[in-house]
Amino acid sequence: NPSMPKITLDRVGSSIAFAAGAAGIATIAFLTSGPLATDDVWWHLALGDLYREAGSPFLEAETRLHTAAGPPHPNAWLFDWMVSAIADHVGLQTLRAIHALFVTGLLLSVWKWITRLTQSTITASITLLAFIALSEYRLLQLRPELATIALTIATVAILLTPSTGKATRFAFAAIAGALWPNLHPGFPIGPALLGLGAATHFLVERLSLSTRASEDPMGRDGHRRADGREIALTAILMFIASGLNPTGYGAWALYLAAGVDAVSNAVVVDEWRAFSPFSAPGWYLPPSPVAWTVWWCLATLLPISILRQLKRRAIAAAFPLELLPLACVGLVAPLAGVRFLWLGILPLLYLAVSSGESLEAPRHFARRLQIMGCLALALALAATSALPNRLSPRGRAQYSQPYDASRYYGHAVAWLAEAEVEGRLFQPYFIGGFVEYALGPRLPAFVDGSLNFPAKVLSDYTAIIRDEPDTANAADLTEILDRYSVDFFVGVGLPTAPPPGRPWRYSTTALENDDRWVQVYRGLRSAVYLRRNARGAENLERIAAYYQRTHVPFDRSSGFSAADVLENAPHWAIEHGVAPVDHIQLVRTAESPRGRRARGRLAWTLGLLGHYEEALRIDSEEPDSIADPRGERARRKLWLALKLDRLDEAARILDQLEERATNPDAILPFAEALVQIRRESDPKERARLARRFLPLDRVEAGRLRSVERLVIPASN
Repeated sequence: NPSMPKITLDRVGSSIAFAAGAAGIATIAFLTSGPLATDDVWWHLALGDLYREAGSPFLEAETRLHTAAGPPHPNAWLFDWMVSAIADHVGLQTLRAIHALFVTGLLLSVWKWITRLTQSTITASITLLAFIALSEYRLLQLRPELATIALTIATVAILLTPSTGKATRFAFAAIAGALWPNLHPGFPIGPALLGLGAATHFLVERLSLSTRASEDPMGRDGHRRADGREIALTAILMFIASGLNPTGYGAWALYLAAGVDAVSNAVVVDEWRAFSPFSAPGWYLPPSPVAWTVWWCLATLLPISILRQLKRRAIAAAFPLELLPLACVGLVAPLAGVRFLWLGILPLLYLAVSSGESLEAPRHFARRLQIMGCLALALALAATSALPNRLSPRGRAQYSQPYDASRYYGHAVAWLAEAEVEGRLFQPYFIGGFVEYALGPRLPAFVDGSLNFPAKVLSDYTAIIRDEPDTANAADLTEILDRYSVDFFVGVGLPTAPPPGRPWRYSTTALENDDRWVQVYRGLRSAVYLRRNARGAENLERIAAYYQRTHVPFDRSSGFSAADVLENAPHWAIEHGVAPVDHIQLVRTAESPRGRRARGRLAWTLGLLGHYEEALRIDSEEPDSIADPRGERARRKLWLALKLDRLDEAARILDQLEERATNPDAILPFAEALVQIRRESDPKERARLARRFLPLDRVEAGRLRSVERLVIPASN
């Protein structure tokens, strides 16, 4: 029977494709149910608290940011209100569960709908997996954009599903049009897609491009498809309903202007980056290599499919004409911003429907290719989910915790909460929302993901976080911070280079030698500095009282001494990230003759805490003949010597490092840095350049993070 091979292939292939699709959904469900790792969700929670407290989406002032340009725009107030109420009444654990359930339900609905639309499990599964690959970066983040993704797909569904009646379309347009602007400012996508679909219908009818459609305008299931007038009325109704939001039709302008001042700034590197198809993808920034590959597949297959349709000079009656321009929009939209990669669902739908409406049955080779594509995508998604990245906190935080405290430098945040201080903060951009949620409004943040601040603020922030003073105005870091009356500086990070494409993050030591500031907390990966002025005097008294209550040594003049704390309050030090969890045992082991590794870790601990002299003493006691194949000890000694401004000793250590290095090219940056530092006569400038010398590699940094006890500070 000639049909038997195809029947067998379809049955086996459908089973394989179904399993691959289920595996893809399971992968995303596992990731989204993990500890919260979305930077922006925290300022949405903080803003939701303010909306609930005020009982209105209109706020008179921005109390979360002390650099705010004005009151926050209520462009996602309903989302903020909902997540805040959920977190407040049932907790963050329930919020992360709702996130996972929402994304899983969305993907299951898309899978079921495409299966019904194409009548093919294999086609539906590969379409689903490709969509997951393109949208994974957005799906994993608990942001109001999830509402835009879901409502966009629902809008396209009412266009493509013939059984959707006119009354249903109009009801959806009214409800979605009214809700969407209150959930996310991306609501213009809905009316725009509907309007584009209606225009396509009118154009096709005018030019008579589809003879088949005019002869038999019925869908596969016998229902009449919506014509251009019906789609146009749906678009108009959705537009009219979109005015039902706090800012009315002015909300349309907010989406077009959002983040314009930040797009070109290198500090904001993920969502505002344009997708570059001719640049190799990386693992630390979108698009992922899988998404990049899927986009190129779409860019190759979509023109071929369109030309194939035009070559026939007639479009099948059941083929949705409005998908033609929508598919093109979905393909090119990421070129404006990588955050639009999820719109790849539009060309994916076009390819899925056009393959299903082909006049000829798919060949066995094409079917096998689809099955292999399903398997490849499922395996790629599963493999990449295990890689360490900014959205996968497993390995850095326990999966049972509500969020990744290590990601947000929870020790410094917890200390600020415990000390009950007040004033203006400077902190890294990516933890701004978390600081607002945990510490606001007593300690308003400098910047956050809402971008509700002037462009000059972001420019100054960049100069501070990169430790590059504003040379045009001859301003150092303190002078820039004083422009904003900053009381507390939160420095973060380890002395290691950021991942490729990520912004500079190491600011822990930015103010350690500035006598205009006093160090009030110092941990392995973060530090807090207080400005010495009249405003800071009251906070200094609060801090001294806090340390007295907790029996931790502290000097008002010299500030926080980690060495004194390690000696007199080791358990407090371990609990607050000043020492590794095994510090007490580490000290004992380091005293033994065989404690070479322990002494190395102890030297790292003291060096990271700012006690460079003691750390260098421990390293100098080790004979130079001790094997150091990776150059870890030599790089550490070089760093310590530079921090102590001992340039001759640094040069001697560098010579030893060059003699024993197996890869001379790896030493070249260190040699260039030392040459640059020795050229400077100003001690402050030498110290600034020394701060840019980064001795740790990612392996060593990972080991140091792994012995840090995480804390989960309570929110306000």
